[in-house]
Amino acid sequence: MGSILGIETHDTPAYDIIARPTAESLYTLEIWKLHPHFSALVPFNKTELNSAFRALGEYIGVVGDKPKNSANEDIAMMVPILVQDFVNPLDNIKLENNTIHNADFLMEFFIPNVYNNITEVPRPLPNQTIHLLASETSILAVSKFSGLIRGITERKYQMALRNLKRDLKEIFGHESDIDSAPHSLAVYNPPWTLPWFRHNEVWIKIDHFLSIEEINKTISNHSMHQFNLV
Repeated sequence: MGSILGIETHDTPAYDIIARPTAESLYTLEIWKLHPHFSALVPFNKTELNSAFRALGEYIGVVGDKPKNSANEDIAMMVPILVQDFVNPLDNIKLENNTIHNADFLMEFFIPNVYNNITEVPRPLPNQTIHLLASETSILAVSKFSGLIRGITERKYQMALRNLKRDLKEIFGHESDIDSAPHSLAVYNPPWTLPWFRHNEVWIKIDHFLSIEEINKTISNHSMHQFNLV
């Protein structure tokens, strides 16, 4: 019942909020510091969204009779699930063994923080197109929106992305960097959650052109006290 109403019970990757809007702010975006983490990714094409989810679900053991990984080990489901461009992902991803995929998108599941090293994470089976990734700390601009959405080509996501880019440009400048910055759809709820209770986010990676020092300085000097530094 709780998941229908958007109540979230899964763990999320570790992050700190660097800045959030004040109650009087005209903006809704937050700036996050996402901590190092492991994840599992699968490339997929436009018509393969369900297949990508099923492959990752089988790998961690939430789909099927038993987990399909080298340890036959259940891996706890985490949120959000990320969907991003294959050609311009959030991380500078180099897939294992230099594998080349004819794919449009990547789906990413976060791996719980119970493994000390990527080599400890259960491996996908040889016939799976799943890749494991160890990511370093990253700085993200994050904006929340609701509604049922299945991919980054949908109008609702594109509008949220456009609004977030507009706000970032107003605050920080860096127009060309923001236009080309990697972005991702983050989905927190299962398909049966009612649309108006759904928690979705746009993530834009900004640390390749903005340092934390520049972010703090810009936000501290921003007019009308639009943000609180956390």
